[in-house]
Amino acid sequence: MDRPRALASLPLAALLVAIAPLACSGGSDDDTGATASTSGTTDASASGPSPTSGASTSTSTAASTGDATDTSTTGGATEATSTGGATEPGTSTGVAETDTATSDTSSTTDTSTSDTSSTTDTGSTGTTTDTSGGTDTGVDEPPTVISTAPDELAEGVAADTAIAVTFSEVMDPATLTTNTADTSCSGTLQVSFDQFKTCVKMAAPPSSGDELTFTVKPAAPLGSATTYKIRVLADVTDMGGTAMAADFTSADGFTIRYFHTIVLDGVNDFTVNETFASSTLGQSGFVAWDTDYLYLGMKSPDLAAQSSQVWMVAYLGGMMGSSVGVLYNTQQPNLPFDARWHLRWKASDDYGGALEWSGGAWSAVGFGPIAGGDDVATANDFVEMRVSWADLQSPDTIEVHLGMLREQPLSEATWAGVPANSYMDGYDPDYAHYFNFDVLGSLTPAAHESL
Repeated sequence: MDRPRALASLPLAALLVAIAPLACSGGSDDDTGATASTSGTTDASASGPSPTSGASTSTSTAASTGDATDTSTTGGATEATSTGGATEPGTSTGVAETDTATSDTSSTTDTSTSDTSSTTDTGSTGTTTDTSGGTDTGVDEPPTVISTAPDELAEGVAADTAIAVTFSEVMDPATLTTNTADTSCSGTLQVSFDQFKTCVKMAAPPSSGDELTFTVKPAAPLGSATTYKIRVLADVTDMGGTAMAADFTSADGFTIRYFHTIVLDGVNDFTVNETFASSTLGQSGFVAWDTDYLYLGMKSPDLAAQSSQVWMVAYLGGMMGSSVGVLYNTQQPNLPFDARWHLRWKASDDYGGALEWSGGAWSAVGFGPIAGGDDVATANDFVEMRVSWADLQSPDTIEVHLGMLREQPLSEATWAGVPANSYMDGYDPDYAHYFNFDVLGSLTPAAHESL
């Protein structure tokens, strides 16, 4: 009789819950832990005891939105079942069962296997993320300039050099353009020596054999000892239409080899960068070169007198040379380098030429400032001459010393030495210093230090 009194004291909803197991057919206490699920099942057999063993907790949630919910605990498992507004242990209709060890609302998960890699498809962006190591954005990366030619900081570059730019990927040739009309900075590939205030006129549009490297050729030789930079505008695109993220401009650029062609006409067109002070105040020496010739000059009032006793002389270095100079009357200098050739010209303009050291003596050769020839010219107090690089065996560097001398007996003297610190003017001084010019480099002659 105690049981009816206890049931009578319960509220109606609780009473229905309490008597439901009694009304269930075959509803014994052993069945309260069993659950039927039509949505999904979690198998935890590989990682621990089943829910009915009391070692883990399972929750079954009713799919319907009933107005009564009951939970009961059997062996440590909590279960809620709703059917048309009532909750019944042991019976589930349209419910999903979730094991708190794992969660998967769409498929069976075996917790015995652990895989940390996953794939996320955003659907709208096409971006795939692989947490095991890589990301493929699916977006075309902007192209970049990976190299230029001539190289950055290159010196001694030929004046007729081609200029090339290499990209990180195949480019659309239609977007690579350059200036072929004038010196304006038009086109997407530009070359300039003045920070792109003006640009080099090119002979033709950029060309490419693989659409990775594009080459242009200047319409005229580039400037002597001049530094040029390369710029590529961000308007250039790859074959997919993706543009560079920003303009590219070379940081340091490249420098053209020094050169200057002197016209031998008696008019001094040596520049300040080719002019050297001498050991005699008011008298100067000159040095220049191009790819074909070495040019030398001297300006001295002693030349204007056109004396047959006055010489302009030059010593040039070379292999198997001599450290002892040529004898003029009683003057014969010791040299600070081994000279292979000696150029000389009389102020009277009636004698001149070159001598070569043969190993035992200085002997005349058939080139140099030969009087009346094309390789020397004079006017008043100025003389200029040239010698072919081929006659000098095409050296990469050349040692040079210039000077004036008088061989008149009882009035012999040497002066106007270049470098200016080579000797003290006077009778038969030895030479102490000289220049070693890098004829393939970008330094102007006057930028070289005496040795």
